[in-house]
Amino acid sequence: MIEVICINDKNRPKEIPESDWIKEGDNYHITHVSIQVNHLENGKPVLGCDLYEKPLSIEKHKPYECWRFSRFGVTEENLKALIQLIEDCYNLPKDDINTLIEDSQLQHIELN
Repeated sequence: MIEVICINDKNRPKEIPESDWIKEGDNYHITHVSIQVNHLENGKPVLGCDLYEKPLSIEKHKPYECWRFSRFGVTEENLKALIQLIEDCYNLPKDDINTLIEDSQLQHIELN
């Protein structure tokens, strides 16, 4: 699990109840990263992630089954672990992973 912090909790879809929604400033743990090939932004697949604390299910939150990766920020320390998690999930070369992370607009944050 990789610790991240929510940096964007705007635009909650009506399909996700407020009680299941993430909150800006709260910490969460990513358990899986997914490439959402059916959801494109600027012609590129969007990265999604599963959160330990706020799991989404297609049965309960249809059509949503994962969180948009760009809603979270990660520390430089945790970025290395996140790259390893993506590599474990997809067995992609590091260059492809770095491109995915850059395209996802993931924010690097510094904790005080």
